[in-house]
Amino acid sequence: MTTILALDPGHALGYAVDDPEAPNGVRTGIAHLPEGDTGPAYVFLADWLALMIEHYDVGVIAWELQLHFASPGMGGNTNLESIGFLHGVCAVAELVAAQRRLECWRVPSSTARLHFTGSGKGKGAKRRVLERARELGYEVKGFDAADALAIWDVVAHEIRHPGVIAGPLFGKAS
Repeated sequence: MTTILALDPGHALGYAVDDPEAPNGVRTGIAHLPEGDTGPAYVFLADWLALMIEHYDVGVIAWELQLHFASPGMGGNTNLESIGFLHGVCAVAELVAAQRRLECWRVPSSTARLHFTGSGKGKGAKRRVLERARELGYEVKGFDAADALAIWDVVAHEIRHPGVIAGPLFGKAS
């Protein structure tokens, strides 16, 4: 079995990883990256990922790929600093994975949400993911952990992970 570690990038880094001792065989949680300068956050992330990879014997790292960001003119509040940080988190994840020759998957958030809940966009999308995760018996403490679980679920379906119903809706991201 290939162990999957899925990430929802941000200072509150949501994660989902195979763990036979967790409910439904997947442990979810949130790792809090240091605020402020990005350097210490990236170092923390690299060290944290190395520990997770070793502890869970991870073979695949997957993360949410942001295809678009909200701008103030569009009713959102994402700024350039936030966009840079999120891309940096993904770059660190890819670097750590490449150093260990792990497989990498990039899953658009709308793809993960559509796969997991049947609806990928619109108002309430994050809440639907959280509610669906709890309905299925997963222990998730917040939106970030639930989004990571949805990403984990896409990858688990695609590689026909044991215990996950076969029939993926989406293929491997390139």
